[in-house]
Amino acid sequence: MPVKFRCTACTARLHVPTRWAGTTIECPKCMTRVVVPVAANGSDPVRFEDRSIEKRIQAFEAATLAAA
Repeated sequence: MPVKFRCTACTARLHVPTRWAGTTIECPKCMTRVVVPVAANGSDPVRFEDRSIEKRIQAFEAATLAAA
């Protein structure tokens, strides 16, 4: 099952193999280096040290849902 998360710079949805968890990859959209999160049992949401990133992602997702 792939690890699904968002780029911390451009908020693009990324899906990578589970074996890449904990490594850094380059976002194919904005070329920013991001760390692939390690989620315990896949049920816990990903948390960032800087809460502003989480707030930006939540705002982006809310705007996307509102537009649909």
